[in-house]
Amino acid sequence: MASKKRKRREKRSDESYLISARKLSPLVPGLKKYKRRKRITRYEKSAIARREKQLKNIPFLVPLTKKQARKVGRKKLFLPGVQAIQLRNVPEGAKIRFNKKGDIIVIANNQHWIYWSLDRETVRSRRGMRHAGRLAFEKKFPIEKVSDLTTAAFKKYQVQQVQLWAHAGIVGAPFHSINQFILWVNQKWNAGRYMSTQVRESGDIYDNPSDPGKWVNGIAILIENPEYTKRRRALEKEGKTG
Repeated sequence: MASKKRKRREKRSDESYLISARKLSPLVPGLKKYKRRKRITRYEKSAIARREKQLKNIPFLVPLTKKQARKVGRKKLFLPGVQAIQLRNVPEGAKIRFNKKGDIIVIANNQHWIYWSLDRETVRSRRGMRHAGRLAFEKKFPIEKVSDLTTAAFKKYQVQQVQLWAHAGIVGAPFHSINQFILWVNQKWNAGRYMSTQVRESGDIYDNPSDPGKWVNGIAILIENPEYTKRRRALEKEGKTG
């Protein structure tokens, strides 16, 4: 019996590649050179196809300006050549701001998140992570580094929870007290390794043991809802005068 011939894949047009390059250029500045092009070589087609594969179905990518990318640092960018960070579960329309030290403020749904950037040595150390957790819950981390939140305003808010800020955004369970966080670090952050990981080409994290200093950027700190803060302070005032 004669075997069926495979249907030949339709050859992709130059225009199709160019449209894709323009669409991806806010995330990959290297693709901006194709903005006014009409023809491309097969090597250029391969380069565009590689970026398409890397960024396919990757959610919550936030494009950065050149200045913002410098502040955040190359190691925290999603992939080499991709001028974006991944902030998982950040809704559309959220206000995102950066400071010179790579810390990020995210304001969404009337919640304030501070993504506190930690250096690799701190992240690799169980002692360093415990210390960072204490500073976060006690509101003693370097708040003066963070733009758009003054020290005075910050003191009015309570820290609601702390989570890991990883390469893919906020990951893991939330910790609502320093005791929860310390217990978790003591149990899980064993000898600088806590999770089995493998960074695949897509940037997702799975499987093999890996140094957390390569994929953990720091910790994400949720600040008390400002509206709740007003109500809490009003009740505290009534209690003092009552």
